[in-house]
Amino acid sequence: MSLILISRTESKLKAVADEIDTKYGQSKGLEKTKYIVCDYSNFDAKTRTRVEKELDGLDIGILINNVGQSYRYPRYFHELSPDEIGAIIEMNINSTVWMTSFVIAGMAQRKRGTIINLSSGSADYTMPLLAEYGAAKMFVERFSESLDAEYKGRGVRVQCQIPFYVATKLAKLRKSLTVPTAEAYVWMSMRWLGHGGVVQPVSIIT
Repeated sequence: MSLILISRTESKLKAVADEIDTKYGQSKGLEKTKYIVCDYSNFDAKTRTRVEKELDGLDIGILINNVGQSYRYPRYFHELSPDEIGAIIEMNINSTVWMTSFVIAGMAQRKRGTIINLSSGSADYTMPLLAEYGAAKMFVERFSESLDAEYKGRGVRVQCQIPFYVATKLAKLRKSLTVPTAEAYVWMSMRWLGHGGVVQPVSIIT
């Protein structure tokens, strides 16, 4: 499939796009990987209009909403600044809702498409000192389940994946029996592509 990458750092976007095109694009005759620079921590009306315009008219078959932000460290809710409170809502909820709204009508019209929203294991537990983050991820889970019920009869599946710990540079975790690498997690999650509802990709590492 031809790809569109969206993130805030153009240098990283370009590097990943070039890597994809070098490794896969030419051999399979795919379009050059496109990227859009967007900072979801400030996804205001002007930015939303620009991103929506970039996507207009494209046959979007799969949307993966993987933007998220937690607390810098566990704290009582009253200790969060207004900016931190707003950022958690903006990054975890608003980005998912708006990006979904940009593509789902076209998917329904074509009667095919998949939307994958990334939540967190924090959504399924009481999370003292991470209350707003856990609640925001629960929103993503319920939003996904409800949209899947709305649109599966029109050929569009909406899936919410609930990862627990994954060994990434951001998480600063080491791979273990219960902590897969990012590559292993992607391999596990791809098996659920096209299914709706809530899934928790797991594997046995031997």
